[in-house]
Amino acid sequence: MAANPRAALKCTFKGLKPKRFYNYRVVAVNAVGQTLSPKAKRAIDTSVRMVSFARGKVTMWSGLYRQAFITASYIKRFKYTKVVLTGYTNPGGTLASRTSFTQARTLTVANYLTRQLRTLGVTGVTIIANGTGASIYKNPNAAQRRLNRSVATLLTYK
Repeated sequence: MAANPRAALKCTFKGLKPKRFYNYRVVAVNAVGQTLSPKAKRAIDTSVRMVSFARGKVTMWSGLYRQAFITASYIKRFKYTKVVLTGYTNPGGTLASRTSFTQARTLTVANYLTRQLRTLGVTGVTIIANGTGASIYKNPNAAQRRLNRSVATLLTYK
């Protein structure tokens, strides 16, 4: 994307569709070829909005299982070592109730992801589940309310 090593690298993906799961892989390329060196791995964090929950639910519906399985396969394939799950919710109610609700959703995803990783024979991955009680959108429309009920996944090599 840039020959200048100090250049700010960013990329925008257009045409993405809702209810689809996308994977991106970043590699360093120079005259010698391409690589994903240990140094490059440490610099790459991949953020994935893994699941959205139905209103008032803390259990995953069957469509979410596939997304979680794909994420587990991705963790195995690229040998990520740390997964941070962060749950969000819609505004309203007390912070304590929102935090409790988002923690329950996030733990649901963490437990399922742990089982999937175990099934795939993946070990040595740290999974951290955070329920924030926070909203991504403060005055959400209908589509944003659904996104507010999501669990985001940050995959790192750290």
